[in-house]
Amino acid sequence: PTIQQEVAPRDAKLQKIWIGTDDGRRSIFLDPESLENSNMMITGKPGSGKTQLLKYLICKIREQQKNTLIIEIQRDFSQKPDFEDRASLDVAYVTDEGLPFNPLIPIPRKHSRTEELIINLPNHISELVSLFDRTCDLGVQQANNLQEVVKNAFGDMGIDVRHQTLFDEEQEFPYFGQISEVLRELDMLAYNRLSSFFNLNIFRQEYSGRPFSDLLNKSIVISLVGI
Repeated sequence: PTIQQEVAPRDAKLQKIWIGTDDGRRSIFLDPESLENSNMMITGKPGSGKTQLLKYLICKIREQQKNTLIIEIQRDFSQKPDFEDRASLDVAYVTDEGLPFNPLIPIPRKHSRTEELIINLPNHISELVSLFDRTCDLGVQQANNLQEVVKNAFGDMGIDVRHQTLFDEEQEFPYFGQISEVLRELDMLAYNRLSSFFNLNIFRQEYSGRPFSDLLNKSIVISLVGI
């Protein structure tokens, strides 16, 4: 079930978080708004409290009604009812449910002059293919064939992929499964490179109307356990 989550305004600043004391009993705070803390690594021996510190920081961030996106490869954060409850977290079990968004939905942006919401499909398709290219080590021809298949999937739905267009909330987009059989027929090598995404059913039809931005507008654990 989806957990009701309250979200602070986007421009609300995160307050400092108390994380302990030094040898002189002086309080130590983490300032999430500081550029010095924009990237952070927590390291230590097994059992030294790394996960507990992360859970504490997540709960403190959630108390300020800011979103957190957690990706786990071990079951450190999901199936922990007390933690999920306290931090008000949804959980997506990728092995059982797939990733809860459709990567073929472009992210709208404001036009620099008119401030109208627009989508740039040529750019979106190019970036998407580039991502799969880097992830699956596609050859030049395989990447080109994948790009053509994706373009045709949009075209089959009557969507012009040659220009940027105004964003329409009612617009339906193709989903990843639609390119599977077409790619198999056109380029078996490219299909084999992406076979893990197809065989594991990572991107599913039930999420065909859900954009990636949905993940950024909630607090959620993406559980890759078993992948």
